Amino acid sequence: MRLAAKIFLAFSLVILVLAGIAAWSLNEVGKLYIADQPITIKAAEALLSAVSLREAVSTAKRVDMRSLVFANQAYTDTSIAGAGRIAQEFERLAGFLTTAEEETLLRRAAGSFKAYYASVTEARELRKRGDVRRAEKLLRDDAEPVVDRVVEDLDRLIQISRAALD
Repeated sequence: MRLAAKIFLAFSLVILVLAGIAAWSLNEVGKLYIADQPITIKAAEALLSAVSLREAVSTAKRVDMRSLVFANQAYTDTSIAGAGRIAQEFERLAGFLTTAEEETLLRRAAGSFKAYYASVTEARELRKRGDVRRAEKLLRDDAEPVVDRVVEDLDRLIQISRAALD
């Protein structure tokens, strides 16, 4: 065999080996993508749900304050319906969480929201009985700090979920 043919065959063999390695690498990367996809989708759903829940809690706080200030039944009905949706969203979000820290934050936020809503319910009862000052004091001193902690816990949960996506 001539020298030129030997060099051609040697380079062809090297190119074939490199092409095989490239094909194998692409196949393995594809497997990683497929394996990582459900985790990414779950983290994205958790982030979306946490953001939605945070906004719902902030809205509920405003509606609850209005319902007590104006003593309007429409605000009270909206508040009750909103609290039910928020409780369902807490349960839904629990299915998307993957770490113990996330679950701890969610449990704490859900428990705090229940305490907040109990205070709001008690303030409504005080308002119905005509004790407006005690109702306002209860909201200002007990309910508002609790709902602010709920929002803080949800903010931290959002940060963790966002970090999981990055």
